[in-house]
Parts: sequence; structure tokens; C-alpha cells
Amino acid sequence: MTVDWKKQIRRLTDQGAAYADVRYYPKEEEDILFMWNGNLLAFDRSETSGFGVRVLADGAWGFAASSNLTGVADTFDRALENAKAAARRITRPIRLADKDALSGRFESPCEIDPFELPLADRVAMMKDLDSMVNQAGVEQRRVQMSTVRKTIFYYDSEGAEIEKRIHDIYPSIHVAAMDKDGVQQERKYLPPRLGPTRGWETMDRGHWQGEAERILGDL
Repeated sequence: MTVDWKKQIRRLTDQGAAYADVRYYPKEEEDILFMWNGNLLAFDRSETSGFGVRVLADGAWGFAASSNLTGVADTFDRALENAKAAARRITRPIRLADKDALSGRFESPCEIDPFELPLADRVAMMKDLDSMVNQAGVEQRRVQMSTVRKTIFYYDSEGAEIEKRIHDIYPSIHVAAMDKDGVQQERKYLPPRLGPTRGWETMDRGHWQGEAERILGDL
């Protein structure tokens, strides 16, 4: 279904909105894998879509969102109604600073798309990570991996039109062991930024081997 997002924005400004924008997510995919002591315990795959509307009217913000493209106009109207309702309770009206109308396309750095890899390859990498921390004295080992791929279209009443294609990968390893006093100690490693917008190239084996040795040494 094709939606004229700019037309919906103009409709709100014609009704008195000082500003309006929309973020449309035509497709967002996520895979979550969880491994415990070398066994794959969970695999969840989801695919969602939807849009969110933000409106400034009478000095107040109003928001609305939906996953139903057949109700686009109603969702935009609800955002405007919410802004007008909020305006009745504010003491300091919101005013936006001037900004340039930006247009463009951005795609996050991604040399290898995780979603294009066979699931078996991703599981094999997780098993490899688990083997790195499967050492004497380690009682619990957890390896988790979440991958996200999404497209976002952004439009606003000031003329901005932006398309973004984002890849995220969130891997981590966790270990737990008892210290000499019988107290459980835990260590973990998550890559810097906890979600670099990069692809499978993040999973450099040499890097992970070094981090596995580090957290084992810290136990």
C-alpha cells in the first residue's frame, strides 16, 4: 500500500499544526539467538512495520503511532488531537528553532549482512565463542546475539525527506564462576557502543579470542 506521507503532513498544517513529522518503518527484522553452556536454547525471528507521527500545535507536542496503514489519516488526526489536548495544560509553549530542510539517504556501514548468512553459520560462530570461554572453573557460559535490519523514511513539514537503512548487531559473551570464598563472580564482554551499526565483519575471531581471554583472566 502506497501512502502520500507529505500530503498527510500538509493536511495537519492546514488544520493549524505548527510542525509535523512522520517516521515510517516499512520493514524491521530482528533475529535473537541465546546459547547457554554450548546449547542453543532460544531463537526468535520477528518482522514488524509501522509509523509514528509527531505534531506541534498550540505550543504542545502530540504523538500517535500505528502499524495499520489503512488507518493513516486517523493516526495523524489523533496526534494533532493529542497536541491540542496537551496544549490546555502547558504553561510555557514550545517553540522550535529554525533548521535547514535536509534531504538524503544514509546506509550504515555493513560489509557483510548478517541476514544473508545461513543461520547455521551464525550458530557455528556462537559455538566458537562458547568454546573460547569453556574453561575449567567456569560454571556458566552465555552467548547472545541480536541482529537488526530496518529501513526508515522520515518526512517533516519543513521539507525534510530522509531515507535510512540500518544494520545493527549486538553480540555478547558472559561467564560466571565461584571465587575462593564461594561467591559467584560474573564477567562479560559487549563490543563498544553496545550496538555498532555494522555487519557481520564485527565478528572478527581474533578480536573475540582476545576478549574471551581477558574476561576469563578477570574472574
